[in-house]
Amino acid sequence: MADELDGIDFGADFEALAQGTAPVAVASVDAISGVAAVTVTGVTAAKLIRKGSTGPARSGEVHTTQNEFWLRTDRLGFVLKPVDRITEGDGTVWVVAEVNEVAGRIVRCPVTRKR
Repeated sequence: MADELDGIDFGADFEALAQGTAPVAVASVDAISGVAAVTVTGVTAAKLIRKGSTGPARSGEVHTTQNEFWLRTDRLGFVLKPVDRITEGDGTVWVVAEVNEVAGRIVRCPVTRKR
């Protein structure tokens, strides 16, 4: 029996249909030196808020959000890994914490903001 999903390009559907996408730059970073070896610009990505929460602070609580980016890895030319960086158009830099495959070559990457 043929697989009904054969021939479907989930990546093309993602780029065409995902809400809130914007071009970002994705850099492959050497984990030891912290230097970007390769940077690819114009990668279509969707930035999503994964969840909001509060955490303790000196005299109260601080609201925090955990963000993630969804993008196609076949646009990069390298294997995306933790410690790589995603830079938004406004210059905000995010460090990839995990790389989780969603469908085909689409991944979701929880990120933390680089200081």
